[in-house]
Amino acid sequence: MKAKIPPDVPLLVELGSARPEEVAFDAKQPYSIAIVITNGSTRRKFVYINRKKSGIYIAHGSAGSFQESYHPDGKRYWKFTGINEETGSDYEEVSDLPPGPPLDQLAGFLCLQNATVVLSDDFLGNFSEFAERDGPFDKIVYLDSRSLPKAVNYEVILVEPFRYGLIPFHTDWPCHFQLFTRCLPWIALLIYEQWPETRET
Repeated sequence: MKAKIPPDVPLLVELGSARPEEVAFDAKQPYSIAIVITNGSTRRKFVYINRKKSGIYIAHGSAGSFQESYHPDGKRYWKFTGINEETGSDYEEVSDLPPGPPLDQLAGFLCLQNATVVLSDDFLGNFSEFAERDGPFDKIVYLDSRSLPKAVNYEVILVEPFRYGLIPFHTDWPCHFQLFTRCLPWIALLIYEQWPETRET
């Protein structure tokens, strides 16, 4: 597999070497990322990101099952599964989301999710406990609520290879930025410390 290199992005190349127009790329599928929140005593499933042949899936570890999917043809869905309180039976709701470009034609970047969450122990109690056997995972990102403010904002962004410089950053809050380049398109994870002056004491 080859990934094209846009002509206007900066590259590190060996002195005297010609600038490449594309690079061999060994994309891995499935590719799985787990975002876990800990308070020092428990670890909670926060967000899972999975790149599969059938698309990209973002799932939440809170009560019920929330999942967003983005498929190779650009179709997008939001799915919730839970238990009907009256009947006690399982049910599922699926909603269409505005489609995007086919995954192999994505140009620039596309924000899939943007949400603010509170990191209190009471709120995190709504999330299932994390265990390595839930994997295997290619990457596990840990957030320690003891070193973060009361709330964080997270963004999951799809990025055209080498175009991460186009992603805009907020200037109001510190940001933890991670870029995963073992999958296509690339996946960027931004976690902002909202109101960093309001940390738990």
